[in-house]
Amino acid sequence: MEKVIWAVWGPPDTDRAALRDRLVAHLAPILLDEPAVAGLAMAIDDPEADVAPPVPWPEGNQPLLALVSVWLPAYDHRGLVEEHVAALASEQGLRSHGYLVSESLYTDYGESPWSGPRDWPDGVRSPGVLTVGLLQRPPDHDRQAWIRHWHDVQSPESAELQPRTRYVRNLVVLALDDGPPLEGISSRRGRRTSTWRTRTSSTGATVTRDGCRPTWIGCWPTSPPSSTCRPSVPPPWASTCSPAPPAPDPRSPRQALDAWTP
Repeated sequence: MEKVIWAVWGPPDTDRAALRDRLVAHLAPILLDEPAVAGLAMAIDDPEADVAPPVPWPEGNQPLLALVSVWLPAYDHRGLVEEHVAALASEQGLRSHGYLVSESLYTDYGESPWSGPRDWPDGVRSPGVLTVGLLQRPPDHDRQAWIRHWHDVQSPESAELQPRTRYVRNLVVLALDDGPPLEGISSRRGRRTSTWRTRTSSTGATVTRDGCRPTWIGCWPTSPPSSTCRPSVPPPWASTCSPAPPAPDPRSPRQALDAWTP
């Protein structure tokens, strides 16, 4: 089984409620009726995404509006799925690009102190805030070393810093068209960042609450792709953050959003 992710970008003034309705009510049933589709997941930045973004979207670039993830016996069988996704994106004045990925379910529901096992049905919002990362590797970084740092250092370290309930790594194996060059797509679901713990990360930034964020390996993505990317640096507010508050009851997470703000 192989996983393909289509990322959908568009103007900041996109009608996000209309996009959500078209994706959920129109596209999802069509894709699920395709014989080759073994699974489907959608993440949509809709009007109910009232959580402030962890980092600003790069100036001059269109924001990411949705991810459509499909599981297929082989990515070669993506043809009709790709056509449906592209047609809906075009209809809404958006653009979509596909990526074949190798998925790692690093942490699932019930495997951290912040959430019990999944107990809600398919087709409804999942509890918590979903943050999506589009990862680009700096040109002067060795790919294998970059992957090893992401997997062996950043993944376990961020588990200590973040109150996350589910974490999925998607290593990009192959870009399926001329979309922005990505090395990975991460998906982190968790609580609001006010419950992040204080610690100094391997990148040198102190991570606490009230807007403080860990530095990220790689670069912020650009679209259309550029020859250089914005490297990760310690945030200027890292040394002035206030201490993190005590962790709340991990079994009563805020019922938040199955969406994210890029």
